[in-house]
Amino acid sequence: MPATFVFFHVGPDTDQPSMLVRSIQRTNPGALIIQCSDAATAKIDGVTQIERSAGNPQNLMTYRLSAFATLGLSKPALYLDTDMLVLQPIDPEALLGEREVMMCRRDFDCSLPHSGAMRGVEFPEHRGRPLGEVYPYVACATISRNADFWASLLDIIHTLDERFHRWYGDQEAMRIWAERHDDDTLGKLPEAEYGCLPEKSESLKTARIVHFKGHARKPVMAQTFKLLFDTTQPASGDVATQPIAPESNVCYVIMTPPPNPKSAGITYLNALAGYLRDIGKNVIQLYAIYPNEELHVWGDMNVPSHNHWRTPWQGHWIKCSPGQLFKTLDGRRTIVIHGENQHRKWFEGLNVVRYYLNTIGAMQKKGVPRDDEFKLAWHPSFCEQPDHILWKSTFRGDPRAASTLPIEGRSIDLSYIGKASIHLENLSRIPGTLELTRSWPANDDEYFYLLSKTRFLFTFDAVTSVMDDAIIMGAFPVIMTTAPKTREHFMLTVDPELAGSFSFIDDDYHQALKNFPEGRANFLQYTIKKDMDYFESLRDFCEKAERRFFG
Repeated sequence: MPATFVFFHVGPDTDQPSMLVRSIQRTNPGALIIQCSDAATAKIDGVTQIERSAGNPQNLMTYRLSAFATLGLSKPALYLDTDMLVLQPIDPEALLGEREVMMCRRDFDCSLPHSGAMRGVEFPEHRGRPLGEVYPYVACATISRNADFWASLLDIIHTLDERFHRWYGDQEAMRIWAERHDDDTLGKLPEAEYGCLPEKSESLKTARIVHFKGHARKPVMAQTFKLLFDTTQPASGDVATQPIAPESNVCYVIMTPPPNPKSAGITYLNALAGYLRDIGKNVIQLYAIYPNEELHVWGDMNVPSHNHWRTPWQGHWIKCSPGQLFKTLDGRRTIVIHGENQHRKWFEGLNVVRYYLNTIGAMQKKGVPRDDEFKLAWHPSFCEQPDHILWKSTFRGDPRAASTLPIEGRSIDLSYIGKASIHLENLSRIPGTLELTRSWPANDDEYFYLLSKTRFLFTFDAVTSVMDDAIIMGAFPVIMTTAPKTREHFMLTVDPELAGSFSFIDDDYHQALKNFPEGRANFLQYTIKKDMDYFESLRDFCEKAERRFFG
């Protein structure tokens, strides 16, 4: 029996559903493809049948659920959003097994705080709560045995406030439905496999469906479709050799090294692309390395999992000459964001935001800025007269849950050298301590477990996210040196919110430990509030940058 796919679409813009249908045809030959629409929407080329029903497009959540319920299928089918591309054969009935429903389990941004708003609609009851808690299921890909499931969701959404009929109503109804049913009835499709976001490099390798969620990813969907399914296009395309800026709207181009979970700066800079998309910005991410001080850009849709800086000729790294980015990117509508330690020669002619995630020279590479750049800073002390401060906790967990960990009864002490090795020679761990390094512990679970058992963190690196992690997890940082800064300069620039949550080796740090619970509590409150305010600050930054470059 051929697989059945269903999608809902109303309106004249048929670009996305057309690409979805063609991807299904290519990867699932013979599939039954059903379009649910209103009376006016055109039938998409390639669909097997179209089912039309009436509804209010302003209440899109309710209309969609009603259309699927009205369709009245009595056989298993996969119901998809239109902003998706199917990459592999899929058998909905086999995936369903004996269950009634398979929902798409949220895998990405689970700890990201809910913004509390969506396109002018307020959801204050969810503001600041982790997305994985508020909406553990995403509605982009769902398998149901028949139409009964959709009728049940429709009944649930009619009991909700009218706000949910416009936004979030499908996810709200799904969470409520899931709370009423057991694992024998409900199965889970991992988002990383059945709704993978295009920027999730590791998950893309095994993804069966890619989800280009939000207006900002639409150009990326078109580019990916051409790369994979449009036989009139070349078999492969180089991101670094084709114009990729949109015809309208500002496009943010994030230049960042490939993902490295051991580097807080690289991790955050990679995540920034997703945060900008979350507020509706058009974003393209370019992975860049600088072997022998020469710029290489990764020019493939499949993102590298490791930084091949030692052998950049392995893989699809494209060497760029000075001025090549200017020729490739439309500087009239593009804003390039890169870290503090890049040379200006690669970005001449472009609108540049230099993001000071540390002071220039704190790492081995020394950046060379130009005068007209927008200065975005993680902390006010990282550059003179920054144009905007944009800070977000890099803690990879739930600070509220970590705050319940007891400080007493710990027996492990750690040494951490970090970036201090750049400025000081012959550093080694303190006797009687374990040395925390970039390669040990091997993963986050082990790392946070170790910090939860740690009493003192003796750190030679005074500007590190490890200090923040330690404080949140209840380990007391003792700063061994502030090099290359003096202690006085460090104290002038350190966050006041850190007061009482660390000490210097020259002080009585055992005595300071007695004040640590209060200092830690203050820092936790500061961290949680800053995270809640982050998207407002991000929008403020975008407004300033766009006004600077485009008037």
